[in-house]
Amino acid sequence: MSIFSRIFKIGQASANQVVERFEKPELMLEQAIADKEKQIREVKQSVQQVIATERQTKAQLEKEKAEKFQWEQKAEAAMRSGREDLAVKALERASEHESRAASLEPSWQSQQSSVAELKQEVTEMALMQAPPVLQGLGITVMDGPFFSMMPFPARGLHTLSHVRYTPHLHWKDEPGIDPYQKLASHGRATHVDRMVRDVSRYLPAVRDAKYVDSLFEVKTVLVKNEGDDGRPILFEKHPELPGCYSVLGGKIDNIYDILEKLDAEEFSVGQLQEQSG
Repeated sequence: MSIFSRIFKIGQASANQVVERFEKPELMLEQAIADKEKQIREVKQSVQQVIATERQTKAQLEKEKAEKFQWEQKAEAAMRSGREDLAVKALERASEHESRAASLEPSWQSQQSSVAELKQEVTEMALMQAPPVLQGLGITVMDGPFFSMMPFPARGLHTLSHVRYTPHLHWKDEPGIDPYQKLASHGRATHVDRMVRDVSRYLPAVRDAKYVDSLFEVKTVLVKNEGDDGRPILFEKHPELPGCYSVLGGKIDNIYDILEKLDAEEFSVGQLQEQSG
């Protein structure tokens, strides 16, 4: 086969693949999910690089300040010994380190403001067979001992989570620490007994629920939002699939922000027909 024939075959296969993707929306959605996962990995790597740079700058800044202090101490010692000449030289060295620290300070402040410190958690969602009285219901307590029991249609079960017992362990995100290695090595002993014991104080019927299984996953939160429990929203339009949006939001009231964003979006007649069809 000639090189031109091979190129044609490759191009033809690629074109057929594109057509097939458009004919099968589920393939497009699978690709959209894969693209989003890749973007998340790339963003995470970028954040880790920014964090590493900020720490290097901070370490250098602290070193320059320490050197300045040491030379000032040497200057004082020289003056006490009557060596004014050595004191002058020591003060000159202290001044050099002070100037370097002053030049590093704005860079460090800028880097620090752009660093989003992340906290990683290994979390558990217990899967429960709900009693008849709770079938089809989703219940969430927002204040105090937060818990949530929500339908999980994929398994015909309910998930049960608790603010105190869903997190199993946590750590500050650091370069070189793979959260999913942490997840893989976690013992995965369930906390469901503790969840049920506390939730039953407010929802007694949960005592009649049957534990089936647990889902364990890594949860990433912003350290700066630990106090207010805020969660950012990711909202992106897919570049190829018409009317497809990626939304990542961790709060129930995110739906109102998302609806406002969708209201601001412009849809073509073709997109609306495709969505309605």
